[in-house]
Amino acid sequence: MIDSSGSLIAPHLPMLIPCLLKATGEVESSKLSYLSTRLGADNEAQEAVDTVRAEAAKSHHTMESISKCMRYIDFKVLEEMTPSVLELIKTNIILGTKIACAHFVCLISIRVGKEMSPLVGKYLAACFVGLKDHNATVRKYYANAVGHLVGIAKEKSIKNLFVKLDELYMENCANRSVPLTIQAINKRHNDLLKDYLDDVLPLTFFAKHEEPNDENKSNIELWKELWNEISPGDAGIRMNLHVIIPKLEKSLDEASWLRKTQAGNAIHTIAMRLSATIEEGDRMRLINLLLSELQGRTFKGKERLLHALAALCKGLDRHHEITVRIVDAAMRECRKEEPQYRTLALQALGDILEELEVDRFEEVYNMIWYLLEEKELRKEESDIAPEKTLTADERNKRATIFNKLKETVCETLGKSWPKHGVATQYKYQMQFVERSLLCLRSSTRPVQVSLLGALCKFVERLCVFASDSAPPVEEGNQEKKFKIDNGGSRDVIVEKICNEVLSAVIYASALPHTGLKKESLNIVLVLIKRLTDAKDLKNLTLVKTAFEENLANFQKDPTPEVRCRVNDIEEKFSKVSFKDD
Repeated sequence: MIDSSGSLIAPHLPMLIPCLLKATGEVESSKLSYLSTRLGADNEAQEAVDTVRAEAAKSHHTMESISKCMRYIDFKVLEEMTPSVLELIKTNIILGTKIACAHFVCLISIRVGKEMSPLVGKYLAACFVGLKDHNATVRKYYANAVGHLVGIAKEKSIKNLFVKLDELYMENCANRSVPLTIQAINKRHNDLLKDYLDDVLPLTFFAKHEEPNDENKSNIELWKELWNEISPGDAGIRMNLHVIIPKLEKSLDEASWLRKTQAGNAIHTIAMRLSATIEEGDRMRLINLLLSELQGRTFKGKERLLHALAALCKGLDRHHEITVRIVDAAMRECRKEEPQYRTLALQALGDILEELEVDRFEEVYNMIWYLLEEKELRKEESDIAPEKTLTADERNKRATIFNKLKETVCETLGKSWPKHGVATQYKYQMQFVERSLLCLRSSTRPVQVSLLGALCKFVERLCVFASDSAPPVEEGNQEKKFKIDNGGSRDVIVEKICNEVLSAVIYASALPHTGLKKESLNIVLVLIKRLTDAKDLKNLTLVKTAFEENLANFQKDPTPEVRCRVNDIEEKFSKVSFKDD
């Protein structure tokens, strides 16, 4: 009929096309529809069936008839049929009709092109309803339809679309139609999208930092792919910070802790990727944002803000006045009682103190050392829940959580040992090394490894090892009186510290654990360097003797990391000219 009628059918198309679109859904196989409904609990299976239904609708003879009519549709005909088509898009509930309408929009945008520009705003608004549809397949088809329409839309309509897409994502971040729409636009109108990067990039960058789980993993991957297509690399972040930061500010102002966590992840990426190249104004803006949000109660994911703050400290002038506020905020969070959050907060605090080289060791030591004492830890555990009411799995889980906390305590103590705090070092150096040795003998293997790592940092930064080291003095050359157990001259203190540290090394070397041996050898390497630099042959001989006496223990471990370190130590000793004292 269409072929024989030719152009004479054009006046009848405003009535015929909507009827054909509606009929496409009505003639769908009831079995496929029933199967899709039964698979409602399995999203992947349901989407697979709905994709088959959609392809069947597109290839139905009703759609073939519409395709034949396309060459007779001009702007006048389209304008006349538009109200009926839009009504179908907005109100029809049958999947086949929805798919047919979305496909028709794609066809008509190609056929009529820029001539339909006055109507595009209406079609975009109607298709946006399809982007909110409960069915994933319908959303995908309407995302494609929007991708077609944008190429012939007015600037105002395009900007309005991106605003609505942003709002739609913030309402429901699980809605896959948002990235699919932007991807469709980028695929068909890449050059056009470049003119609207300020509208698209902030959302894309923010969305790819959603906290991942099993349900949203594929969505996050889609956002990441989209970011790499539109603005890849560090340059994409750096050049668009002026629009990314306002988006993060707005997200942090929301009540949702999920949004705050997501913003924290995004800021962490900015800090890690741009590092010291972030302009000071942008860095301060982000730091102040995080400091403001860290105040108040703890919420799930709050540690992301702390880790972002720690990352921003890289490249920050350690003498800047804001460093005090940063450390105070981190210290405040580390006093929270919840053990898992406290563990993560301590990790961030350690990174902050190490990066800024701030001397807050005394506060940190007094705040967390008690956690390493076995009795104190048991007392804290008993406060959480009565031991008798816990199952074996719950007890194991709780023990794992607290052991992880103790590992982090060790790491934080090592990172917070002050590089420039001579007074603090003289006050705590003997106490720290002696208590570390006691704790080493009563701890689990992972805690022992962390404790040896802390001792390595302790030795590396210890001021008393320097040959010209002297206790700090107050004004008037009055020597400060520090409570140093078994204190004395520089030589006496160094010898005592070496003996204590070597005791830890000897103890660890006898244990069948590669991590402990590796950390022990790291300590020996640092001792050799520090004592060689100070030309302290007496204590260097002490280290050499201890190493040689326990070499057999180290050689029992065949792993490459242990063997390489043993070889390095032997090589360093071979270069030292030992003489009798």
